[in-house]
Amino acid sequence: MLAKRVLVVLAALLLASCRLVILTDETGRIDSASGTADCDQASCVVPIEELYSETFTAVAADGYRFVKWKGVCGITVIPICEVKLAPLPEQFAEFDGDVELSAVFEPTTSKRAWYRDVDGDHYGAADKSTMAFEQPRGFVGNDLDCDDSNGAIYPRAQEQADGLDNNCNGRIDEGFVAARFFRDRDGDGYGDPATSRMELRKPAGYVANKLDCDDSRVSDHPGASEVVDGRDNDCDGATDEGARRLYPDVDGDGFGANRGAIQSVDPVPGYVADNTDCDDNNSSIFPGAREQFDSADNNCNGTIDEGFTSREYYRDVDGDGYGDPADSIVAVEMPAGYVTNNTDNCVSVRNPSQADIDRDGLGDACDPFTDTDRDDIQDSADNCPAHFNPNQADADNDGIGNACDSQNDLDLDNDGVNAGSDNCPSTYNPTQSDLDDDGLGDACDPVDDRDDGPQSAPPVSGNCALSAEEQSMLNAVNAARAQARMCGSTSYPATAPLAWSCKLETAAVGHSTDMASNDFFSHTGSDGQSVGTRATRAGYTWSTVGENIAAGYSSVSSVMAGWLGSPGHCANIMRSSYTEIGTAKISNPSSTYNVY
Repeated sequence: MLAKRVLVVLAALLLASCRLVILTDETGRIDSASGTADCDQASCVVPIEELYSETFTAVAADGYRFVKWKGVCGITVIPICEVKLAPLPEQFAEFDGDVELSAVFEPTTSKRAWYRDVDGDHYGAADKSTMAFEQPRGFVGNDLDCDDSNGAIYPRAQEQADGLDNNCNGRIDEGFVAARFFRDRDGDGYGDPATSRMELRKPAGYVANKLDCDDSRVSDHPGASEVVDGRDNDCDGATDEGARRLYPDVDGDGFGANRGAIQSVDPVPGYVADNTDCDDNNSSIFPGAREQFDSADNNCNGTIDEGFTSREYYRDVDGDGYGDPADSIVAVEMPAGYVTNNTDNCVSVRNPSQADIDRDGLGDACDPFTDTDRDDIQDSADNCPAHFNPNQADADNDGIGNACDSQNDLDLDNDGVNAGSDNCPSTYNPTQSDLDDDGLGDACDPVDDRDDGPQSAPPVSGNCALSAEEQSMLNAVNAARAQARMCGSTSYPATAPLAWSCKLETAAVGHSTDMASNDFFSHTGSDGQSVGTRATRAGYTWSTVGENIAAGYSSVSSVMAGWLGSPGHCANIMRSSYTEIGTAKISNPSSTYNVY
């Protein structure tokens, strides 16, 4: 294999030089490259990183400034010159010797001419110059730009077929040849073969193809959809090919009426290829539809109400979808107010969930005696309503039976503070507040020693006794309301305590039981009712009502921590417009969260 050595030399004022030696084969393909640098007056960098191109950077030494390149970089006027090596310039493949690449510098101690570069393309206008030691802003050291108002026009720019001298070589549109363009009158992208002209570049209203068969209609061109109109819409030489008969489908059931047919190649909205609909004004009547007992031929088979016989239907008094087994009629068609099942466990009370938590056959909605754990003790009186404990043992007398009380020996009031450290060991007071500093917490202190007067306790609205846990929850909520706090980004002042409402307690028990029994967690009940409806249904008259719910929390302290950490729940607790409260806690071990 023959080899050529191409030597590129970069020099500046005879004091700076960089050498790049490239070894090629006889075709000009690069085999290897190596470089050296020896710069005194000015420095240069020759990175040998790949065999496809090499970049030369001329950096002027102190007291000098870069002027221009000479040699293979031509008239490049910036200090960075990229020499393309693969493929090598044609002259390299034929050249056996040195190829010069020089960077020209000059001292900064002498004035020189600088030329205005308005368009920022690094080439200046010859008719706008100034003399200065240093390069002024907006000026360059050359006057080679032939149009300083256009940044795309400068020496060595790529020539375009645009009637301009893009590369400033004194010629316009060199290298371009004229081509034939065809008139496109209708603007569909396809040209008229009968009307054309030769141009270097495409004139307005012309295209490079001559494929249009009708240049007066934008809808007719190659690839267009063929329609039945007597024209060759897709320019394939055939007219109205593929047309078929379509029938109107007024009711949109996919079957057409045997009238008003049209011809079309493509699908037409509102039309189908079928004409077997026997009633095109009723979408439930079509071939294959299910026959109904309605004196109509629903399936278009020519027979009316075939296959129907009488059956028993059950009255649904409360409209919950479940019928009364003791009230039925026999009919072919189901009458209004009747259903096909007879399993309503609350005949006169709407109970769509059919919840029966104590499984006594009487639904919770109408069962005055609900016994969740089936220990023969009603939930309202059971100290562990979700745990079987017929003896109702309560070792610590906190109102929570031994069967479900996990803190008998440590935290009698379940407020997160052990009895040995609790300033109200039998009353829920997680904050341990003691405003009069007498060692007895505010939650159980009947006397506020700061003013020698008794502390007021909120009354109970209604005739019901609070369990220990209900009392703890009431105390916890009022302890929170007694202190100003931030709920999210909103500040709330301390506000008055809430009174206990037996009617709100009833509403809370109902919703907690609903969530536990039907295994869901929402402010909307399984019967679709809201908190306001539940309160009204419990006999409570209100102008403003709100609700906090929680699931999976086993203690009052954990519930309060969760609520006070949520801006919306916290705001409900601190809202001064609320005056009464009722709470409930129901457990169901087979549900997702266990406690609601």
